[in-house]
Amino acid sequence: MGKSKLRLLPSSLSRLEDGIPTTPPSSEQLHKAIRSQFETVLAFAGGDTEQTFKTFEKALVVQVFELARLLIALFFSVREQHEQAGIPSHLEIDGRSYQRRPAQARNFNTLFGVVRYWRADGRGPCTGGGASGAAISSGAFACPAC
Repeated sequence: MGKSKLRLLPSSLSRLEDGIPTTPPSSEQLHKAIRSQFETVLAFAGGDTEQTFKTFEKALVVQVFELARLLIALFFSVREQHEQAGIPSHLEIDGRSYQRRPAQARNFNTLFGVVRYWRADGRGPCTGGGASGAAISSGAFACPAC
């Protein structure tokens, strides 16, 4: 059962794992990992003719779930790129200055398992909280402690 070469997918929501990147993969890297996993699934489906259907199906579910998790990571990546493209690195709201911070890794639990994604937050002049790109672009961005 093929694992993506980049080790993009964590095995749990909270466990820190070696080999999981701390910077966002490029769209090209995600596309390559998706294609590789899809080729692995194709090879598996057309491979061993001696296994039972039950054995095949159980192993197929694991591989299809991994493919789905990679596709979700791509979805999050494209969405974040789109949101960040419309947000300036510096924003002034109600006389307060906010700056976009570098994207931080987060884990998200999906139907298919845990997916690693990156999201940049905006931070205000105080030390508390921040807001995602979606909150900033919708006008809901505010410094929660002010």
